[in-house]
Amino acid sequence: MSPGRQRLIKVGIVVAVVGICVGLVWAGVSKLAAARAQLEILQHKIGRLDEANRRLYRRLQRLRHDRQAIEKACRYEMGWVRPGEVVYVLGPEGPSTGEGVNAVKGR
Repeated sequence: MSPGRQRLIKVGIVVAVVGICVGLVWAGVSKLAAARAQLEILQHKIGRLDEANRRLYRRLQRLRHDRQAIEKACRYEMGWVRPGEVVYVLGPEGPSTGEGVNAVKGR
């Protein structure tokens, strides 16, 4: 084999190796960018969940120690009524819809 041909083969091998390296680096950079974007999304989500946990913890503490908070939760979330109280349930559009008003009397 002639020296010129050997040199051409060596240059071809170097170019191929450099091309493979560039391809691998490019793929790694793409994956790194995607991972950073995912990290940012997850950090934002963690922040929202932390805030929600703090709100729920404060509510839990109120429900454990504050009788008024317990009563409010029972009345509004469970629909509890004291004896002798009358609850008026309006239609979904409010009193102006012309729909009837239902009264529920406490036991």
